[in-house]
Amino acid sequence: MITASPAFQKDGLLIINFDESRYATVSTPSATEEDLIFAGTTCCSQQPGPNLAPFPQTSSLTYKGMTINLTKQSFGGDQTGAVMISKFIKPGTVSTVAYNHYSMLKSIEDIFGLSHLGYAAQTGLTGFGNDIFTNL
Repeated sequence: MITASPAFQKDGLLIINFDESRYATVSTPSATEEDLIFAGTTCCSQQPGPNLAPFPQTSSLTYKGMTINLTKQSFGGDQTGAVMISKFIKPGTVSTVAYNHYSMLKSIEDIFGLSHLGYAAQTGLTGFGNDIFTNL
């Protein structure tokens, strides 16, 4: 329905973003304890969000005698991917340029002629380029 709509047909862009791609490493120090560690690497000049406590951050949950310790090593979300559909993108286009969430926000703001919010306004952040928009 989306790609058949008149608005999409005119000049639409559909972005399906996949987030938080990496799984935790798991260790079991005892029969009643398990440690889950999320590396959370960053890329593309990604900055931490506001009001974050220092890393690593650990919290614990106990359920039916088992304690699970969750540790986040950094604010990063690891590598993610997106599928983008538009008449401005040739089918089969693949980009290996590293972008982050703020790059996507900046690109959408640029398309609509809006000012950049928060970290989308940071110096040096790159919006989507001709590696994505291959059919202009």
